[in-house]
Amino acid sequence: MNKALQRHAVPMKVSSIVHDSVGDLAGDRYYNGDVVAAIILGGGTNAAYVEHQHVEQREPKSREKIIGVELGSFSYSRLPITEFDADIQAESSNPSDQIFEKFVSATYLGEIVRRVLLKMAKETALFGDYIPPKLKIPYVLSSPDMAAMHQDSSDDRDVVGEKLKEIFEIADSTPVVREIVADACDIIVERGARIAAAAMVGILQKQGRIGSNKQTSVVTVDGGVYQHYRLFRNYLSSCVNEIQGSECSDNLHIQSTNGGSGIGAVFLAAAAAAASQVENLLHN
Repeated sequence: MNKALQRHAVPMKVSSIVHDSVGDLAGDRYYNGDVVAAIILGGGTNAAYVEHQHVEQREPKSREKIIGVELGSFSYSRLPITEFDADIQAESSNPSDQIFEKFVSATYLGEIVRRVLLKMAKETALFGDYIPPKLKIPYVLSSPDMAAMHQDSSDDRDVVGEKLKEIFEIADSTPVVREIVADACDIIVERGARIAAAAMVGILQKQGRIGSNKQTSVVTVDGGVYQHYRLFRNYLSSCVNEIQGSECSDNLHIQSTNGGSGIGAVFLAAAAAAASQVENLLHN
């Protein structure tokens, strides 16, 4: 990349290339030394955490290393794969990849709900005697629109009715139907949040920070699903507390990232550039 920049006479040098969760963790840990992990819950899903690496015996101090988890690619036989998940996998451009991501990311949450509603329309006549044509269109239901329906607190679920009309051209939904649609959103979001919470606790267990350990641990979260989806955020927090136990809840804090991965990338680039300058001075 630097050679290409030189060829085009661009006065810039690339010191580091960092993916989002590592950038978040580096930036957040700069501001708060208690930050031990960073998780991305947005259009994609990823995570990174701090691991202590003990170096040679003549150096008594331990060094820290950031581990990029590639969480979105995680796959495990006990993940609750439904027929809807299996169909999304089979029809996606990467059918054997990003298994975990397809449970929790904004890219797929709305699509899972659409498929659930389509099956209900076929088998229970949820929307009447005909299946709305737009309900058959993949990814027509975005996660922000799904969140708007899910978080509609009006008595008759008026927002749900508006979204059904706007997105699927279903003009005459009843309050009962709207409530069912909101319930479908709730089930899918709670499942996604609980799976994400299990991953978060798993990372903390790997670090030895769950159980008898009384150290303060801060996990920062970036991405629109966490930042803008209140009910997802609530389910995530409550499930983390449920898994780790109430006796540990005071030691773990989940919070929004301080500035995103760009801030961490700046810090890492500066550190890499400074290290390079020191090395040059030592050689000279």
